Amino acid sequence: MRKFCGIYLLPQATAAPQPTQETYETGEFSFTIPSSWVGKYNVQVSSTENATWRTFYYTGLQNQGVGGRVVSVVTVSGNSEEIFGDDKIYLGAAEGKEHWMVGPTDVQFGSQDNAYADEYHSMYEDRQTVISTFQVKGNVAVSAQPTPFYYDNVDYFLPDSDHSYVTQSALSQLTKEELELARNEIFARHGYAFQEQRIRNYFESKSWYHATVQPGDFYDQVTFNEYEQKNISYIQEEEAKR
Repeated sequence: MRKFCGIYLLPQATAAPQPTQETYETGEFSFTIPSSWVGKYNVQVSSTENATWRTFYYTGLQNQGVGGRVVSVVTVSGNSEEIFGDDKIYLGAAEGKEHWMVGPTDVQFGSQDNAYADEYHSMYEDRQTVISTFQVKGNVAVSAQPTPFYYDNVDYFLPDSDHSYVTQSALSQLTKEELELARNEIFARHGYAFQEQRIRNYFESKSWYHATVQPGDFYDQVTFNEYEQKNISYIQEEEAKR
């Protein structure tokens, strides 16, 4: 506090710094970089005969040599046959080229890197900023109308919970009963033989489900991957709120 002409002046409050906003732009498209990515990402560009891949990495994990791929934005000429995997979202098209977002196909951090895992997960969830701000350049552009890939397959509540992190927005759309089934879906993929009649009847109605592992043998025969472990916890947390 300082005195000026007999009046004591209170120190001025310092405004909190606003998150930096960045735009990623090419000659074909642009989008806003999520605030959680700023200062923490690296882009690697690679090309094949029909596609250009722009892969965004979380540098915290990339520098540790354990992956860190968050998403790839892929531009394909002609058709999307080169876009493999289920974890993909259509972003738009113009002038004979399609643009897609593709998620990682494997675990992008080691079990010893839990300090990095939470930050990686936050960055992955914030990919929705990329989707919502994606703008295609060129003539006859088709606006992106992304549909969450979780609901691409009606036989599942969360079709990608074995290789992608579930988001709060996806879980919020499910009832408490559906959350229970979505959690058990992770077990069902591994052939868990459900004992509760209601749950067993539900999964036995699905063509992909085969009860091959009894409960007493399950944890001796099955190991959940990093995505499945985290997703079970996320779903349980959401169930507890209802």
